[in-house]
Amino acid sequence: LLFRYLFVLSAVVVVFFEVQALPEIRTDDVQLGGQEEPETCGCDSLNRPPQTVTHIDSSQSQSQTCPSATASSSKAHSKASEPSLKYSGIMTLIPPSPSSFKIGWSPPSSSLKTEHWSPPYSPNPIDGEALRGPYSIPSLYFDVHEVSVEEYYNYLLTLPLYSPTTHLYNDSFVFLPSNDPSNDPYHEYRFVSAPWWVMKFGAKWNDPFGENPKSINGGNSTTPTKPNSSLMKHPVTHVSYLDASAYCEWRSDSDKFKYGPGLTRLPKEEEWEWAARGGKESRVYPWGNKEMGKGGVYRANYFQGSFPEADSAEDGWKGTSPRGTYGIQNDYGLQDMVGNVWEWTSTEGGE
Repeated sequence: LLFRYLFVLSAVVVVFFEVQALPEIRTDDVQLGGQEEPETCGCDSLNRPPQTVTHIDSSQSQSQTCPSATASSSKAHSKASEPSLKYSGIMTLIPPSPSSFKIGWSPPSSSLKTEHWSPPYSPNPIDGEALRGPYSIPSLYFDVHEVSVEEYYNYLLTLPLYSPTTHLYNDSFVFLPSNDPSNDPYHEYRFVSAPWWVMKFGAKWNDPFGENPKSINGGNSTTPTKPNSSLMKHPVTHVSYLDASAYCEWRSDSDKFKYGPGLTRLPKEEEWEWAARGGKESRVYPWGNKEMGKGGVYRANYFQGSFPEADSAEDGWKGTSPRGTYGIQNDYGLQDMVGNVWEWTSTEGGE
């Protein structure tokens, strides 16, 4: 699925290449009995799939998804402005798929080809994007957007005894390409096969670049440091699979009043992809095959320029952007399904 890996050029463990990132959280709600234990969180892989959260309802046939938590930091660029829309647990109903639905990438028919297809595109085999299926996806309630830093902060304030993963290990990967390998203070901490990623001491959800050694993560009866106001509307990053799952469990208590009794959880990969496609097939992006919108406007936040050293930020942002900056991306009303950050799912991409 080409549109999913568009943000491989803009994210890492979960976010744009210009920032550090870990998977984000988004939730959905499906029929009871649809839960499975995750095969792996993908933490040992450079091409981790985006992920989502799901709400399982024993009394309804629909399901819901909640926002995602990703690990990435953001340095805002002046070309784009923060959206005025207030976000607070907004979900939308995703219709069921046909029983013949397959996930993965397939080339568009000749009638759908655009200038994007010259030269022809072929997915990288390591991305696991070969066609798989068929799947029959039930109706789902999906979060319209990812979990924000502000929402995650408020969540941790209610659970003083919960310790985020970065509290336990006190480090995380940050996107820090080196322009001078001979004078690189992070040489020993770079990921060998992807040296633009650095294991940074102190990097965490409320301090994505590890720039404030005095910031408190939360957990063990401590109060987390309030994140910088410029980060509050950005997707939360440096969130592990365990963190995302714990957030979903907590969300169940509030979601049940809106969507009925049940369990909010991360979605499976096929559920995420069905929602991301927005009812379209053989398309490169959730909205269609053309990368740019009317008037040459970018419709997602991803890396432009010479990777990894120089992000030209033609889309308006270096690093992550406030969720919803680029508006609705598909016919289901979902935002940021392409670009910005990777999202957690309960099953591993490529499986």
